[in-house]
Amino acid sequence: MVETQITDLEDAKSRLEAEIREAKYDERIRDKTVSIRQKETDRDRANGELSALNRQADSRAQLSIKRNELTSKNSQVTASSALHSPFQVQADK
Repeated sequence: MVETQITDLEDAKSRLEAEIREAKYDERIRDKTVSIRQKETDRDRANGELSALNRQADSRAQLSIKRNELTSKNSQVTASSALHSPFQVQADK
């Protein structure tokens, strides 16, 4: 009786080991690991590209601010020189 139980358990163990081998869990884990690494690489590349684009956008915004400042200062200089020009016709004379 004990011997039949041992034999039954050994048979069950053998069947389970065979099922595990047939399911190829190790290969599936390896494939998933490779897939995860590839996705991490893609994410890192995308993050690098995003960072570069953010720096470029910041540079463009700063350039736009400087252009606006230059335009404003040029307008002020033009208005000031027109106001203080020695060739300005005076209405008093």
